Amino acid sequence: MVKGNHKKAEKVPYPALKDKVCSGTFLNSSFLGSRKSATSSTLKLRYCAFLVDKFSFKYLFLLITILVISLDQLTKYLIVQFKPNFNLGLLTIRFIQNTGAGFGILKGQTILLGLVSLVVALGVIFYYKKIPKEKTIQVLWAVFLGGVIGNLIDRLGRKFVVDFIDFSFWPAFNLADACISVAVIGLIIIYWKK
Repeated sequence: MVKGNHKKAEKVPYPALKDKVCSGTFLNSSFLGSRKSATSSTLKLRYCAFLVDKFSFKYLFLLITILVISLDQLTKYLIVQFKPNFNLGLLTIRFIQNTGAGFGILKGQTILLGLVSLVVALGVIFYYKKIPKEKTIQVLWAVFLGGVIGNLIDRLGRKFVVDFIDFSFWPAFNLADACISVAVIGLIIIYWKK
C-alpha cells in the first residue's frame, strides 16, 4: 500500500470562517488556493450554510414585518368600514380617531408624530445589519417595525390613527400599538439580560 504525502487538512472554526466571509477574504483566490480540495469543499459547505442562515433571517424579518402591517391595516379597514360598537364588559370594540400618540398625548400632532414614526422606521431598516442574528430578537424587531409602519400609514393616509380596542381602565389602542408595546418589552428584557 502506497502512502501518500498528504498533510492533515486545516480545520477552520466557524466564527473565523464567518469573519473571513464578512471581510471578503473567503472570496480571495489565494485563501481558497492554500487549502486542499477536501478542506475547500468543507469551507464551501460552511459558506453556503452561512449564506442560507443569513438570508433566512432577512426573509423571516421581512415576512413578519409585512404580516404585522397587513393584519394591522386589515383590522383598521374593517373597523372604518363597519364602525362596530361591541360592548363586551371591560372591553369595547369601537371606531376611534386618534390624532395623537399613545395614552392620549400630543393630540393634533399628526405631522410631527408621522415624522417621528418615519425616522424610527428608517432607523430600524438602516441599522438592520447590526441586529443580532438570533430568531427571537429578529422577530421582536420585525414586530416592532411592522407596528411603527402600520401607524405611519394611518398618519400619512388618513391623518389620524384608527384605534378600536378600548378597555375601560386603559387608553384605546390598535394592533400596531400592541405589537410595538410587546416588542419593546421583549427587547428590553432580552438586552437587559445580556
